[in-house]
Amino acid sequence: MQPMKAANRKDQLRVVTLQGLYHVHPAGGVLQGQRRTFTQKPSGPDLDGAAAAGTIDIVVGAGNSQVFFHDGTGVIAKMPLKTFRNLK
Repeated sequence: MQPMKAANRKDQLRVVTLQGLYHVHPAGGVLQGQRRTFTQKPSGPDLDGAAAAGTIDIVVGAGNSQVFFHDGTGVIAKMPLKTFRNLK
């Protein structure tokens, strides 16, 4: 079996390799009596990483239940986590 070779020759041009990274920004919480929060959208280092790699990356904001798609220039799309989890 060759996963990158289409069984139907006319579909071969549709076979692509996806590249990019994803990670979750935590919602935050209480630590030693102090409320800690995290930025939910992509941070500066996230954007820098995508720019260096030339990829579209994904950040999941656990605190606001949003999924952000970004490249090196900023957020290019976002959607609710519930919608993202139901993609097929």
